[in-house]
Amino acid sequence: MPLCWIDVLTPKQAMFTSKLAPKLESSGFDVEITTRKYREAEELAKRLGLNARPVGRHGGGSLRGKLEASIERTMLLTKLASELRPDVLVSFASVEAARVAYGLGIPQLILCDSPHAEAVVRLTVPLAQKLLTPWVIPKDAWTCYGISEERIIHYRALDPWVWLKDLRNGSEKILEELGLDSSLPLVVCRVAESQAAYLLGDAPEVGVAPRILRLLSTLEEDFNLVVVPRYESQISELRRLVGSRSVVVDYVIDGPRLLKNCSVFIGSGGTMNTEAALLGVPTLTYFPHKPYIIQRFLMDWGLVYGASKPEKLVEMVRRILRDLDEYREMHKIKAEALVSEMEDPLPKVVSVLKSILGLS
Repeated sequence: MPLCWIDVLTPKQAMFTSKLAPKLESSGFDVEITTRKYREAEELAKRLGLNARPVGRHGGGSLRGKLEASIERTMLLTKLASELRPDVLVSFASVEAARVAYGLGIPQLILCDSPHAEAVVRLTVPLAQKLLTPWVIPKDAWTCYGISEERIIHYRALDPWVWLKDLRNGSEKILEELGLDSSLPLVVCRVAESQAAYLLGDAPEVGVAPRILRLLSTLEEDFNLVVVPRYESQISELRRLVGSRSVVVDYVIDGPRLLKNCSVFIGSGGTMNTEAALLGVPTLTYFPHKPYIIQRFLMDWGLVYGASKPEKLVEMVRRILRDLDEYREMHKIKAEALVSEMEDPLPKVVSVLKSILGLS
């Protein structure tokens, strides 16, 4: 059987791979999964039951640290790939895996929905035999990086739909686990990816505007506030900002099931923004740049509200909480209409992989 190597670097990629790997195995592939030493990706991979081999580490928040970690990881992956001799690589734009696969003559398929991650895209996408990407991202958002249009394939879905389409219900156990009163509305705040290369110097170190958290903690409305950090280094500072009224999660949580219980979600344009929107949760985004393509698309659908100032965002939270039933129903209808138009991308991924390998 052909051996498919999948490189998983982030929580989102772990979620996608948890659905992709079984599909590949049932379609006649052996699967080998690698990851890196990175708190959220490693812990979530274990929780999802992925047999992922950690290779290398996350490079942190500096360009030099990222470069050094990337060089180290490239060497480690070169050794491993030379031993495993995979027939094909699937990555979500992994710089190290893409370079190793290209250098060893291993064909590769990239799945990516982030053309704004310029440094990563420049170093990966041009090396791929095929790029699969959501239909809302135009091909010219990719061809400017050096991949030809005929190597780009669209699927009619946003990536989180892969793991959300079979999610039926939330669980109040997750609220009990966090010590929350399930009778109160739940506001969830996910901090930004402050160490991403495309955000260095632009996002606060704690990953969210401190003023947003301070303003939320002063609202008169009675609600639960849960803050989901990305890095351990953020936890103590976030707890200081929000005080005793709120919960700062200090472990990798089941995001989709938390969102199923969520009344309002506050994000910064990342995966949980899209998850919340597709689940019909009123979603607000605060971000130092103009919204990226997928967030603009969700804004056009009326599923995400953007705010340029903390005061405006918190006022929107207050408005939603005061008319929560109305907002919930409106967002549920819009989300159901959007996802009804989406396909399951996994059969297309398998088909493209087989075509790359010349299999029927």
